[in-house]
Amino acid sequence: MKRTFVFAVLALAILLAISACTPPPVPTPVPTTAPVQPTAAPPTAAPPTAAPPTAAPSDEWGTVTVNKGDTIKSTFSAALTGDLALFGLDMQLGAQMGAEKFGSDINGFKLEVVSEDDQCSGPGGTAIGNKIAANPAIVGHIGFMCSSGMIPGSEILNKAHIVSISPSATAVTVTSRGLPTVNRTAFNDKIQGPADANFVLKELKLNKAAVMHDGSPYGQGLAEAFAEAFKASGGQVVGDMEAVTVGEKDFRATLTKIAANQPQIIFFGGFWPEAAVIVTQKGEVGMKDVAFMSADGTFSADYIKAVPEAAQGTYASFGSSQQGASYAEFVKQYEAKGGKKENIVFSPQTYDAVNVLVEALKMVAKTDANGNLVIGRKALADAVRKVKIDGVTGVIVFNANGDRPPESTNVIINQVKGDKWEQVFPPKSSSGALPDLGGKTITVAIENAYIPFNYVRLDNGKAEGWDYDALAEICKRLNCKPEFKEIAWDGMITAVSQGQFDVAADGITITEERAKTVDFSDGYIAVDQRIMVGKDETRFKSTDDIKASTDAKLGTQKGTTNYDEAVKLVGEKRVVAFDTFGDAVQALISKDVDGVVIDDTAGVGYVGVNADKIKLLDGKLVGQELGFVFPKGSTLVKAFNAALAAMRADGTLQALANKWFAGQQISSDDIGPGAYGPTPTPKP
Repeated sequence: MKRTFVFAVLALAILLAISACTPPPVPTPVPTTAPVQPTAAPPTAAPPTAAPPTAAPSDEWGTVTVNKGDTIKSTFSAALTGDLALFGLDMQLGAQMGAEKFGSDINGFKLEVVSEDDQCSGPGGTAIGNKIAANPAIVGHIGFMCSSGMIPGSEILNKAHIVSISPSATAVTVTSRGLPTVNRTAFNDKIQGPADANFVLKELKLNKAAVMHDGSPYGQGLAEAFAEAFKASGGQVVGDMEAVTVGEKDFRATLTKIAANQPQIIFFGGFWPEAAVIVTQKGEVGMKDVAFMSADGTFSADYIKAVPEAAQGTYASFGSSQQGASYAEFVKQYEAKGGKKENIVFSPQTYDAVNVLVEALKMVAKTDANGNLVIGRKALADAVRKVKIDGVTGVIVFNANGDRPPESTNVIINQVKGDKWEQVFPPKSSSGALPDLGGKTITVAIENAYIPFNYVRLDNGKAEGWDYDALAEICKRLNCKPEFKEIAWDGMITAVSQGQFDVAADGITITEERAKTVDFSDGYIAVDQRIMVGKDETRFKSTDDIKASTDAKLGTQKGTTNYDEAVKLVGEKRVVAFDTFGDAVQALISKDVDGVVIDDTAGVGYVGVNADKIKLLDGKLVGQELGFVFPKGSTLVKAFNAALAAMRADGTLQALANKWFAGQQISSDDIGPGAYGPTPTPKP
């Protein structure tokens, strides 16, 4: 693909979450004594008005009836005791705040959120899952905290048709099972691992890594995602991937084995208690100067308190929660409730999870003739997948698996300095520190035929898309003027290499082959390649079905990495090359081809306006970064990279992603041909 998105790239977006953990198992989870109670409306407020009576809804999964005067009951679970309680108590406060803020009037009823201790473990998740499933009054669950508990616990809840939203379980397995009741406001580890690998290779300039994990679904999955991305980007994983046992205090034998391979850095997938042991003992086996990096499971103040000296200089990634406009107000209220700002980890995601549940309840809850509230379980699960809100952690919308889209993610790398964590990547910077290009005009090569990156509307002749907004913002910060000039895709990179343009902006995939003739900016986004088929297609349900076919014909845009991938799948004779992706999609709708290989971001857009005609198959083909293209040796590369870093740090890139990649706003029938023909007269 000429373009490609995985948003695991260079730190674009939101919150990772603590996923699966397996601290020492505790036989029986201990519920907290007091449920989380919503705050009553102030005395001067008008009483909530109940919805007018309607016919009680039927639902194929059954219904929950809340008697008049009772509360709507939901549950919340996290590790509220033990080594990881700092995470859990932070989340509990977020749940309380969410219930108070959003749950005071749901068709005249209040939401009650009852807290449970799931101990961040498989046994804990199983026990709490069984307890919730046995209570027919529970409408939904906020949790579980860790993937080790979320996986078995949500399986139980799914069988009972109870919707769950985890604020912190990030293991790939959580959502890859395709359970219709499972969702998360956290994001997938397939984003965090590659982002960490990118940081180690490009920022730390280290290319020999040893990889360890704690054996949990979270830790092992994260370690595998890191290792895969690290090797794919040219790094070397030395030795075998080593597992440690949660709760043990002596890892010297394992670390001695690792030391023999002379790594430059140790990457650990797991939680802070084991990370503390590793950083303390690695120096005892000759690896004092070997760097150490972990992720959200280690991103805790307790880690620094436990090993203040050994923790110095170590790294941990985490998803930025400071994306939504309401984040500052959230922090203010969090502190007013007795919370400490330095302890905020997953409370924003928990707060948002409660918000999503409440919005879904408002969509489906109906008042019957007796004044009771009736909630359909399947209707509620479906509604959760339809909710779209501007949350504390940014825009929240779930895909078909219950995941937030990758483009809503911003991975932040933190380092221990003194007694606290400090953000080191993306670097915190301001526009005042950026290069000043003195009002220079920058010529930009653009196709004007690639939704949602660049196109010209037929109704008003306006050129718009992600590229236009991004270049306008970059030049605003660098004091330059973008001048856009159309050129067809197949000649664009050559023209830039010859100096005909200062930069090309067209969702261009960064590849080693292209880098031989042009320079690339840092990746600003990443995408997955997907296969699009007809809505009524029954022969192909997955990418594997396409591979196994002997006659499937695929369309895509010529000269792209999508074309290369299509050839790998079915052979060159069965690939039809088009000038634009829009032409390929139209050929699919006309049944001239059986499928289209396309970037997922563009694919989601085309499906958005043609949902009755086309769909995307499950599974991805490959993921790559996108960047701007410059002539070799261009001084603009450094300036653009500085602007991109600043835009990441202050959330501007995230805002652009939310605007352009969350869904399609326009059909290919409503845009001009761009570089591929004369622009028709605008539609009246």
